[in-house]
Amino acid sequence: MSSELPTYTTQEEVMFFDTDIGGVVHNLAYLRMVETCRTKLATEKLGMNLKDMADTGLYPVVVRTEVDRSGLLIVASKNLFIIKNPAASGRGI
Repeated sequence: MSSELPTYTTQEEVMFFDTDIGGVVHNLAYLRMVETCRTKLATEKLGMNLKDMADTGLYPVVVRTEVDRSGLLIVASKNLFIIKNPAASGRGI
């Protein structure tokens, strides 16, 4: 496995249960969508196997999560979530 984390993009749809009565997306929903993207990064790009991780109890550790939003999300919108290598952005790891 390479020491450099690749960029990965996934598309997630905002569901009704992701929002409050005013249609504002909950912070937890953002985190769930980012975690979906991170899981796909691990399995599809880094070759990790979820069953092996569960069997061995060895998992990658998330040290930091940061979300930069480019606009308001609304119900039924499809949005791109991108995981980038923090070192590539100059922010460090």
